[in-house]
Order: sequence, then structure tokens, then C-alpha cells
Amino acid sequence: MYRVELDGETLYDPRLKDYDIFTPKLKLEVNKAGAFDFKVYPSHPLYNRIFKLKSVIEVYQDSTLLFRGRVLDDEMDFNKAKMVICEGELAYFNDSILRPYEFTGSVKDYLKLIINQHNSQVQAARRFTLGNVTVTDPNDYIVRSDRTYPKTWDVVESKLIKSLGGYLMVRRENGINYIDYLEDSNRKSLQKIELGKNLLDLATQSSASEVYTAILPLGAELTNEEGEETGERLTIESVNGGKDFIQDDEAVQKYGFIMKVGDWKDVTIASNLLRKARQELAQLVRLSLTLELTAVDLSMIDVNIDEFRVFEYVDVLSEPHGVNESLLVEKMELNLTSPANNKITIGRQQKSLTETQIETDKVVGNIQVIKGPKGDKGDPGAKGNDGIPGKDGVGLKSTAIDYALSTSGTAKPVNGWTASVPSLIKGQYLWTRTVWAYTDNTTETGYSVTYISKDGNSGSDGLPGKDGVGIKTTTIEYANSTNGVTKPTTGWTTTIPSVPNGNYLWTRTTWTYTDNTAETGYSVARMGANGPKGDQGIKGDPGADGKSQYVHIRYSANANGSNMTDTPQSNTVYIGLANTTSPTAPATNASYTWSKFKGEPGQQGSPGIPGAPGADGQTTYTWVKYADNDKGTGISDNPEGKLYIGLAFNKTIPTESDTASDYTWSLMPQNMEIGGANILTGTRKFDMDWVLRGTSKPISDDNDFYYVEISDTWQNFIFQNIPIVEKNSKYIIGFFAKAKDKVILEIKDDGVNNFVVDHVEISSNEWKYYSVPFIQNKDETKTRITFVTRQSEVPIAIKKIKMEKGNQSTDWSPALKDFQAELDNKADNEYVTEVTTTLNTTIEEAIDGIRTEVEKVYTAKSEFETYQETVSTQIEQTSEQFNFTFNELIEQITKLDDDTQSQFMEIVKYIRFVNGNIILGQVGNELELKIQNNRIQFLQGGAEVAYFSNNKLYVTDGEFINSLKLGNFAFMPRENGSLDFKKVVN
Repeated sequence: MYRVELDGETLYDPRLKDYDIFTPKLKLEVNKAGAFDFKVYPSHPLYNRIFKLKSVIEVYQDSTLLFRGRVLDDEMDFNKAKMVICEGELAYFNDSILRPYEFTGSVKDYLKLIINQHNSQVQAARRFTLGNVTVTDPNDYIVRSDRTYPKTWDVVESKLIKSLGGYLMVRRENGINYIDYLEDSNRKSLQKIELGKNLLDLATQSSASEVYTAILPLGAELTNEEGEETGERLTIESVNGGKDFIQDDEAVQKYGFIMKVGDWKDVTIASNLLRKARQELAQLVRLSLTLELTAVDLSMIDVNIDEFRVFEYVDVLSEPHGVNESLLVEKMELNLTSPANNKITIGRQQKSLTETQIETDKVVGNIQVIKGPKGDKGDPGAKGNDGIPGKDGVGLKSTAIDYALSTSGTAKPVNGWTASVPSLIKGQYLWTRTVWAYTDNTTETGYSVTYISKDGNSGSDGLPGKDGVGIKTTTIEYANSTNGVTKPTTGWTTTIPSVPNGNYLWTRTTWTYTDNTAETGYSVARMGANGPKGDQGIKGDPGADGKSQYVHIRYSANANGSNMTDTPQSNTVYIGLANTTSPTAPATNASYTWSKFKGEPGQQGSPGIPGAPGADGQTTYTWVKYADNDKGTGISDNPEGKLYIGLAFNKTIPTESDTASDYTWSLMPQNMEIGGANILTGTRKFDMDWVLRGTSKPISDDNDFYYVEISDTWQNFIFQNIPIVEKNSKYIIGFFAKAKDKVILEIKDDGVNNFVVDHVEISSNEWKYYSVPFIQNKDETKTRITFVTRQSEVPIAIKKIKMEKGNQSTDWSPALKDFQAELDNKADNEYVTEVTTTLNTTIEEAIDGIRTEVEKVYTAKSEFETYQETVSTQIEQTSEQFNFTFNELIEQITKLDDDTQSQFMEIVKYIRFVNGNIILGQVGNELELKIQNNRIQFLQGGAEVAYFSNNKLYVTDGEFINSLKLGNFAFMPRENGSLDFKKVVN
């Protein structure tokens, strides 16, 4: 369970009413500060106590602290909901700078210098204490300096993490923030990541942008006998046969000669400089290979499974991807209110010379180094022999490519080869056979194979280079095509283009050799199309009717609120707040929570230094008025019966204006009323009770929502008859709309009185939210809400309409009648089919090892919920009765004596104890029952087909011949062959 604290007080706890936050998302990553953002509404008790750069936010999972940081920013939307953005404690390093310094010493002492400078500039709450340091330099001696006044975090990132590697972690113990700088993690999760269980995505990327095949190392500045700098640097000439650089011959042959300068100002011995250069080059010659995968944390659905944590290792197994190793959890994305959607990202970066892992020592061995003192310059050597020539006069005449599918990725197919790419089957292998025909009538054949995964096909290997000739340059180009067989003739670019689903991405590789000849190879991969849309899930039960909340304010001179008044007085020092569901304010002072808002007078301070005479000042005034709505209607000096307060600042005359436009209008908190329930039906698809006159049919937009277009006043309009609205009650209509030009939308109740709710100007061609509050103050016998335009041919698109009681709009939700209609329409065969499909899908996911349960549902009690509880109770009782019966059987077996030993052996054929488990079923029979400490399994042919665990029964497939009764509910067949779901009365 997740919970959140604000300055030590509860901000979010799913067990506490009114302490809700919305869309809370936590991002944790190694060597990053981390981030946490959430939305909170004005009704939250701590809404007004969230302060930027001051408030401390802590996120816990049970008792474990996952995140601690500060509020960085907040954004308020139309409904006054705050979107709060927080950053982790490592970001405190952005609050300080490093003054000019020069340092020589150990890594630990350097980090201590950084922390001390930071702590000297910030308050105590943002200071750090040096913790464990396991990162070291090979000499445990580094040289660092800076005179640019950089931010502390920039120095930590560039001169520690990026330079020396390692991981910078904040560890909080006993109220102290420790900074640990660790070479590696010593923690490992007991949970594994396996393909088919919790592995969601895996991707690899190879890059040669940072490959170098030679390095020229430079050491410390050289000085003369007087200790003065000469302007020259230490090199390796004296220990490298007169050469100031080293190269990797194998890498030079593969990639060409690519030089890099290595900078080691702290190295003063040539042999040490050579050693560092060899180690650095061993890494530089390898391609950068990045592996990224995303997985689900199964501990969210099974408390017995160990949780994932950032900066701990986890075993990863995916045979098709060639991954079987322990990797570090580098990033986690947690959804606090939907833990089943939590994801982790595990990243690995390694270097490879030939696209696979190569040990560092082997690469170092390829670097040719000549040892010994520098000798005299020798005579010019004799001319060397020519290299082995390539094939004279032989060119490439033609290339034939064909394809075949196979279930094996090692044995090439014998038959099934075609010139066109066959339909791909996930889980199988696509083989590509390339036959090169040369001008001397000889041929060569090459094969490549690609595993067809869920995330698209891997590209084929390029064509082999010519024997005995080195590669001078390699050019790679890409093109998009609808044909997977015939290569494109145009559209080739050096950057990867956007490829629509179903199209082919062609790759053209051109090798230019050192003998100035060139060859071109092609590979192609198809972009997989999106899968079919999943079935609609079962609708939840209707929610309980919402209740409006009211805030009442009173004032008093006393701490207990006695002698309270409606408005502040000259002696008022306490304010009382009361939240109720009634518009009538409580009459007793005990119903209010009292807080002191006016402090005691401070001591007389000593006179300050007189300032210079200022220019003649001008008195300014603040005007205050009250009104019925946000347009200032009914402007008045008296707040009685008014909803809005208007403020005008920095006015130069004391006489207040009676012009509403001079004021900024805001709804007073005590006047906020929130209904929540949608009165209009069918607002998702404009069906149910809507009447569309002249307008086009509803148009699908997104997320299964539809919109309609209205225009030409009464030529194209929509309306809905609804129950009679309450006279003198407050209502608000919210909706999204857009138009290509400025148009006036009129909303009216033309059931009887032709009451105009409001006119709204629509001028944006992007979807924009509008809300219109109103009070129906006329007697009615019929209510009809109508949407029309005012004399305009420009259509207005409108969607997601919601009408609710109160004066504060809320997010769109369907009407209760919509929920009921969903339930009523599912009593036929189509419902049975839908339920069967949903259950099968859930069971298949459970077999794969990902079992997801609904965490919490805010619904009223209903017959269907009672049905769910009844099923759980009966299964639990059945499990207990089974255990009781089996225990009786054990007692009977225990009482067997020697005379009944033969009977006991007969029983053993059907009851056995294996590895601490109990097996029921005749030896050799296909069906068996296996009882473990926390699981009862039903096995068929050795495979699990059903089991009891955690008070639940899981079944792979189920079939009921006639009817299914669950408590007081039953699925009963009709005479016409369809199915009823109803309550059964005995």
C-alpha cells in the first residue's frame, strides 16, 4: 500500500476519507533526483498548505521510504485543482555553487569538499552528510580544479559520475540525509524477470559514434629544472618505442584509423600513462550496445513476491533475446492509485567489438606495444612485399534473395523458400538466403535468420566484405516502401524515416574498399500493425449519489469561538471553518474549527536608519463588491445572498465604482456547491434520450467518445427532455466545443418557458472546455435542454456534455441511467459471450503468471456486488471443508496397525507424500491433486489446470452443462436457448 505525507502530515492514504490525490505518479532513477507529481482538489484538508520550494513530500510503500523531496511547481486548472510537481533531494545540489578551488587527493575527500561547500550555503534541512564511498581511481589520486562558479550538481555529474562512473544515492537515517557514492549495488531482488511472465518489452541499440581505434595520451604538464612549466605535456614516447600513440590493429582493419586524444593531467609517470591509455583504448574500440527492457512488478498482485527497488539487481531471462544475467534496476515508474500499471526499466550498456561481449583483457592484448628505451633513428627499411591480392577481374553479376519460415533458429530450412517475404508468424524465425553470382560463373550462398518477436522484426545481416581488402568507408541509408521484395529506387536518406504500420523499412549499406571498389547490400523489415482492439470490460456498478459540500466561516475574539459573528470585528483574532452538506451554517461555535489568524503586537523595535526622502506618494485603494455571478450581475456592497466577490486593486480614488467590468470576480469558497452526477443521458455517443434535428450523425472522436455538429439555428440542433429541474436550485452545464470561426452557442430550456441559460462564444478550432452556471427560477411542467447556434452557418462541434447540480463543474461522467442501461442490455446471449471472453482472457493471463485484481471500487451496494461476495464466501467454505475431510483421512491412516498394512499400501497408491507435498490420485493416472503449504493444484497430464490460493479458485477452462448458481444468484438457461442472470428466491 502506498501513502504520502506532506510536512509530516497525511496527504494521501487510501484508508482515509477525504485524503485523496489523483493521478499520482512517481519516477525514480539512478543518478537522478527523481520526480513525483499529483493532482489535488480544493476539498482536500491540506489543499492550502502546499508551498513551493518549502513543503516536503514523502512517499512510502508500507513502511519503506521510496521518495523524499520538495514541491517544485504547481499549476491550477479551471476547476481550481492543483497539479503539483515535486523533485527529489538530490536537486538540493542545484541550490548552491562551487567557488574556485584546486584539489588533489582521493575521491572520498573530493566529494567531502563538494558537500562542505554546499552545506555552507543552504539551510540545515537541505544539507548532506558524507556516507559510504566505494568509487576509487586506480591511483586513488585525482586532480580537479574549477574557477567558473558552476552549480554544485553540474560538478557532481561531470567530474564524478561521468568521469569515474558509480552511483550517487541519498540514504536517510534518523533524520539525516547521507550521500553514498557507490561503485556498484550489493542488493538483489528475489523476484525474477522472465519472458512469458512479467517481461513486457525489450530493445537493443548498437552505435559506432564513439568508436576510436587509436589514442594519443597526454599526462601532466612538464616543468624545467627551476620548476617552471614548459608548455609541454608528458607522453608515452619513452616507453613505447618512440611512438606517442598506440593503436588496435584488429580495430583499425575493421573500422579504419580513428584517433582520439586522452587527457590525464594527474599522471606524472610515463609507464602509468601508457597503462591508462591501454585500458581506455580497450573500451574505445568497442561498439556501444544498449539493452533496455520493461517489466511488471508482480509484488503488486501477490504480497508473497519480493518487490523491485531502484539500484538493486534482478535476474533477467529471455532465451529468444539471448539474455540470461543479473541486471540493475535503473528506473521505476509507479502509479500509486493503480499499482498494477507499475513498470520498471532495466538498462545495460556494454561495449562490443564484434556485436557480442568481448573480455577487456583480450582487447588489450590486441594493442601492439614496443617496450624498451628510445634508440637512435635507424636506416630506411626495404620496400615491403605487396599484400595478398583479391580476386582479379571478378565482379558481382547478380544477387538472388529468397525467404522461408522455420520453427528453428539454428537449422536452416530445407524447403519452403520463396522470392517474396511470407506472412510472418510470431515466435518463429524468418530465414533469408542470399546467392551471389560472380562474373567468373562461381557462386556463394549466405544465410541470415531473424526471430519474429512481438515488437517487430530484426534486420538481416549485411553482405560480407571481399576477402583481402579493407573497408575504407561504410554508408548506411534508409527508405520507406510498400513492397517488401523490390528495393526502392528513390527516397533514400541517411536518417530513419517514419514507417506506417504494414509498410517496409529498407536499409541500404554501401561498403567502399581500400582498392576503391564498392559493394551494396540491402535488408528489409516490416513494421508490424497494431493488434485488434480488446473486448469491452464489464461495467462497474453505479456510484452513490454525490452530495454537495459547503464551507461556512465565522469570526470570534475568543479561542473557543464564543460570541462568534458573521463578519470580522475590531477585536476579532480567531476564524472558524465548518464543512457541511447543508447550505445552512451551523449555529453553535463548537461546530467550527477555530484558528488564530491575528498575532499579538510585537515588541517595539529600535529606530531604523532614516531613508532618503522619497517622491511624493499617492494613496491607492482596494475596492470590494459582491455579485450574483462571474459577470458582476447584481453588483452590491452587501455580501448577503451573493455568490461572487469582486476585487479591484491600486485605485487612486476611494469611491468604489459600480461598473462590474472594473472588478475581477471569484466564487467565494463558502458558496461552492458540487453535485457530481450527470443529469443528461447518452452523452458518450449521443444516444439514449437525445434528439438530433437536422444534424449529422454522431462522429467518433477518441476514447470511444462521439461528437455532433450543430449550425443554422433551428436547422441543425440537439435537445434532450429531462426530469423537471428544481426551481431556484443551482445547476451547471459543462462541455467541450470547437468551431472554425467565431460562433455564438445558445443553451436554453425551451420546455415551457423558453428560458435562456446562457450564450457562449466559441472561437477556437481546438477542443476547449466551457461551463455555464444557471438558476431556473420559473415554474415548469417540462424541462428540455437545447443546444443551438445563433444565425450562423459555421458548425459548432460539441461533445462530453455534463449537467449537474451545484455551481462548480466536475469531470465528465455518464448518468446513472447509462449505467443501468448497460446492465439491462447484457441479459441476452451477447452478454454471455462477452463474459466468457473476458473470463478466458483473465485466466490466460493468470496462467502466464500475471494475475491482476481490482484494488478498490467506489460504488454503492448492489445485487451484483452481493453476488461477488457470495462467491468468495462459498469458495472459502468449500476449501475449509476439504481440508477438514482430508485431516480425518490422515487420522484414520495413522491408526492402522500391522494387521492392516496391506490396506495401507493400497491407500498409498492413491495418497503419496513427495518433497513435502501431498499427491492424491492413482499412480499413473492422468488426473492428480497436489497439496502444498499455500496452494492446492489440480493437475492433468502433469500440467496445472486449476488451483486454490489466497482464498480464490483459479480455473483454466470451465463448462457447466445446465445452470450455474452462485449464492442467491444464478445463470439460468431460457427455453429459446439464451441465458438469464437473476436472483433466485428459495
